[in-house]
Amino acid sequence: MKPAPAKSPPEGVKLIIEGRADAAMVALGTPVIEELQAKKGARFLSLDPSPQAVERTKSVYPGYPVKVLPGPAKTGIERETYLWAFDNYIVARAELEDDVVYQLTKALFEHCDELSAFHVGLKDLKPSMFVSLEALIPYHPGAVKLYKEKGLWTKEMEALQKRLLSVKKD
Repeated sequence: MKPAPAKSPPEGVKLIIEGRADAAMVALGTPVIEELQAKKGARFLSLDPSPQAVERTKSVYPGYPVKVLPGPAKTGIERETYLWAFDNYIVARAELEDDVVYQLTKALFEHCDELSAFHVGLKDLKPSMFVSLEALIPYHPGAVKLYKEKGLWTKEMEALQKRLLSVKKD
């Protein structure tokens, strides 16, 4: 393998296109994948989804495996493939007023189906996905209030929230 530094995942894919790198980490759906597919062919490498491999990986890189089924030829997914995923966050300062966060979260929750117009990666987003036991940072109290109202906040989420809040901040 040829290692090469890149400032961003799309830049890493450009290095593959230029023949200066053999592989790069990039999100599924990133437009540069279509360019790679057209010029050289793109293939996503499947990860080992076994519980042992998942635990080893989580010990150094938080996330979780997801199964991706074949899609259009431009995606680089030709057969059932396991990729590593992680949650995306909207981050707010802890001091932001609870009601501001509540209203923002409520608007996103109620208009979730409209978000796919902004990015193809949001086409499968559902409000139930706003709450995740894979979270790495605590939820803002304003968001928690909405999730409780919507019945998404469980005992497990409350335990995770307490654990995340107990982590010492540097």
